[in-house]
Amino acid sequence: MSRYRDGGAWRNFAERTESIPVRDAPPHALTIRETVRGPIVNALIPSVEEHGDPPLSLRWVGTEHIDDLRAGVSLSRAKDWDGFRNALRDWSIAVFNFVYADAAGNVGYQMAGRVPVRGRITFGFRDAENTEDAWRGTIPFDELPHAFNPKSGSVASANQRIVGDDFPHPIYGAYSQGHRGARLAEVLGAASKSDPAATIALQNDVTSSRAVRMVPHIVALLASADDPDVALVRDALAAWDGRYELYGDAPTIFETFMAQWQRTVLGAILPPRLVDLCMQQTGLATTLLEQPETSYFDGGTAEQAADAARRSVAVLRERLGADRSAWAWGRLHLAHWRHPLSTPATAAAFDIGPAPVNGGSHTIRNTGGELPPHGATSGAEYRIVFDFAQPDRFLAVQNIGNSGVPGSRHYRDQFEPWLNGTYHTVHLTRAGVEADRESMTNVLPAPG
Repeated sequence: MSRYRDGGAWRNFAERTESIPVRDAPPHALTIRETVRGPIVNALIPSVEEHGDPPLSLRWVGTEHIDDLRAGVSLSRAKDWDGFRNALRDWSIAVFNFVYADAAGNVGYQMAGRVPVRGRITFGFRDAENTEDAWRGTIPFDELPHAFNPKSGSVASANQRIVGDDFPHPIYGAYSQGHRGARLAEVLGAASKSDPAATIALQNDVTSSRAVRMVPHIVALLASADDPDVALVRDALAAWDGRYELYGDAPTIFETFMAQWQRTVLGAILPPRLVDLCMQQTGLATTLLEQPETSYFDGGTAEQAADAARRSVAVLRERLGADRSAWAWGRLHLAHWRHPLSTPATAAAFDIGPAPVNGGSHTIRNTGGELPPHGATSGAEYRIVFDFAQPDRFLAVQNIGNSGVPGSRHYRDQFEPWLNGTYHTVHLTRAGVEADRESMTNVLPAPG
């Protein structure tokens, strides 16, 4: 195939070959085909159709002219809300949720980035022959979601969907499931005031609103089961408060059940080859737990939930053994930052961890681990707390250290404070910086 459709016309693919050096082997030749909308990317994504998808091209804002550097510089110079917003007019990619606060007590939110507008709203791959699927520009900046001093008195973002279905423009993208955003709203809505200690506690909050929301429905579905393994799941979850602490096995049991439940729900409508592709699209699975009377499974929701509970216990025993102390979240949820150049010979010097860390994928202290094997896979690399009553300093902690040089005492010295949720002071005045200074490097011009 040498040509492709573009609206009502045929065009020839543009082709180029890249030579990729391979150690101890001949170079690998990679042929890249491109369309007017971007490269063909079938080799990079799973196929939806059993025998392969038609050629899929990818148009991406990041390959076009962008002014993000200018936006970043202007953002650092902004003095007020208007200056903050105007700086973000140049921001293109990625589409980010920016939050704002100032010493006068104002808070604000601005989504920034280029979001394409098409002629029609639909799901799935777009049709190169349908002119309604072509880009028609981007959402104007002033029409992107934003807020200034909302009635709630706070703004917060945790990758959740910001707008409702009635928003005038389609905001495409893969949002998180929204549970961290819901927990933020819950805590901030109940707080009468905030201070650095409260903010640190919030950043390290390990209560999962997902678990708090789902566990009562799971327990109810398993209430009448007399199978001992099903009862194990039911009783462990019934006694749990939804906190992802290091001790106790309830978080592990819950995450294992939810993974098995998701496979049950997807397996009823999808071929096995597509189940893994959709494992994190959990809206239908949670809806069925909350509305078990829905006609979805031939045998009923309760029967399928009990079967998922039995499989969960079998999976845990097979993987971790019969001793439930080995199921504790802290035994599985390990922060282990592996260096890209790590080998068995260099791992001790290059890698950081492993070490148990609390939290999970859906806690404000996001440390990943939703899917097996439940290791810590994500989270905030840098946490800061700024108090406008002390504008000459802020509190912060990093998940590794300031030095990127293995062997330096600052290569991993913040890892333990990050695990423990403790912070240090970063000074912003010259006097404060000089007082904290450990060493100085002078960069001088070459002689002559």
